Amino acid sequence: MISSCKGNETILVVDDDKKILRLLSDFLDMLGYKVLIAKDGVEGVNKYIQHLDSISVVLMDIVMPVKDGITAYNEIKAINLRANILLFSGYTAEHSDKIPECELIQKPISPTKIAKIIRTVIDNPNAPHLSHHS
Repeated sequence: MISSCKGNETILVVDDDKKILRLLSDFLDMLGYKVLIAKDGVEGVNKYIQHLDSISVVLMDIVMPVKDGITAYNEIKAINLRANILLFSGYTAEHSDKIPECELIQKPISPTKIAKIIRTVIDNPNAPHLSHHS
């Protein structure tokens, strides 16, 4: 199953947790993806702008200092309405009224499941990705 999740696209991972950034970056790199990382929403939006033409998917935490994932999501969508953004959080209940209609990944989730979701989004960019994963 993991071999079907491999790719060579660019993924932007945005999270304030250094351990999660390292884990996801190493895992996605192992699958062949080019990984860009950002430690908060401000850095995430800036990296998205810098690499606009090469980023296939943004994987972003919702709860972060400086600029949260929902605000960063809205800013990226204002730049590129077709941007593929996957939000993830362990605190979705307290933010459920603010979460945009997009792919929402509930923490904790295995890297293998994240890789499968990323591959699905890349392979089907126009398909609605509104399911919630746990």
